[in-house]
Amino acid sequence: MKGILIDPYQQNATWKDFDFEDYRTIQKTIDADTFDVTRIAKEEVMYIDDEGLMKEQKHYFTLELMHEFGKKARRYEKADVRSYVGKALILSDGGIGEALSTKMELGSLNDGSYSLLEFYYEKIGVAYCLKFHRLAEDYKIRVPKPRVIKFA
Repeated sequence: MKGILIDPYQQNATWKDFDFEDYRTIQKTIDADTFDVTRIAKEEVMYIDDEGLMKEQKHYFTLELMHEFGKKARRYEKADVRSYVGKALILSDGGIGEALSTKMELGSLNDGSYSLLEFYYEKIGVAYCLKFHRLAEDYKIRVPKPRVIKFA
């Protein structure tokens, strides 16, 4: 099985080949006792360290949504930046919860960040910009402020 391992401690994203046996394979790969799953594309999920904020050494990365299928390519508002602490693993789930090799493409950008692309029929389905960050001495995570929507 092939996945994309995101390692904010080494500040890189790499292809990871491994034999998937069960959930413990994911725990070992991302160095986590417990993990959570977040959907990042139609058939792609990211396994993240559920206790990343509680670990002594905290490094994080952000995924900035750059493009969605069926919409014009444009830079989204800063509210569309997602922050994650600790290592993460991207795999496909086929849209039904299975653990399969990822179909996303990994590339590097000129500014030291990475691109994550998912393709549908040779068109970009979802595109993210992946950036790495180190936390300040006080270990306070700097995340974008959520937008407040008021209803009449």
